[in-house]
Amino acid sequence: MRSAFVSPQFTFLHDLMASLTHLDLHTLTVNLLGISMLALAFITGFPQARHALVNETLAGVSMSGLINGSLSSVAWLAWAMSNSLYWIVGSCLAGVPAILATWWAVHRSGTTIHRRDIVVSVSWAAVLGVSALVDHYAHLSTMSVVLGTSLLWYMLPAVIEVWRVQDISGVSAASWWLTLTCAAVGVSYGLVAHVPAEIIYGGLSALGSSLILIRLAQKSAVWCSVCGAAQECWCHIAHELDELDNDPIAA
Repeated sequence: MRSAFVSPQFTFLHDLMASLTHLDLHTLTVNLLGISMLALAFITGFPQARHALVNETLAGVSMSGLINGSLSSVAWLAWAMSNSLYWIVGSCLAGVPAILATWWAVHRSGTTIHRRDIVVSVSWAAVLGVSALVDHYAHLSTMSVVLGTSLLWYMLPAVIEVWRVQDISGVSAASWWLTLTCAAVGVSYGLVAHVPAEIIYGGLSALGSSLILIRLAQKSAVWCSVCGAAQECWCHIAHELDELDNDPIAA
């Protein structure tokens, strides 16, 4: 939902044009990664929102993860603004429409938010608040580390929920494929721009997305003790053929 460093002395557009003019490959690479992250931040959440609105279900979607993800977006935005990281600010704002669309889908589907979801989210909000106060008064950089691990508060509940329940029809695979792509770009940006928070965030995002996609692939396949995972189980087809052979009417 964020990305890319731009010097506080210049606007990011001026910096991008300067990198093109003077062939500053490092700055150009950072800004191109920033553009990619901004675009991905805008589109990543929409497949989940559309899936929920069309099917009118969020089965398998973690409400605590959704709340924590919204809180994290606000924290990233405030931190980026205070540090003049304009690409990160832009990416946070680009993700707002998809977040609002998802919450509208929650409202339309009548999904219940349980007390445990609220407790987890309040705990995460408290961690963010304490980190901000420590940074402000003790002049430490705890917030960058906390934001780097912020994905755990969103991804971990989502992973647990999708592996815990049987019905995951409300989970959009396309949204998690986009999240995985966004993670790869985020790690690349973190390495090039020397932003550890993005490296941590992207790495955890890639791991969590992969676990969720594995679960979705497992549930979409038909399992058979002989055939394994396949689109169609040949044992089932053979059983139907045997029943047809033994059907006197069909014969």
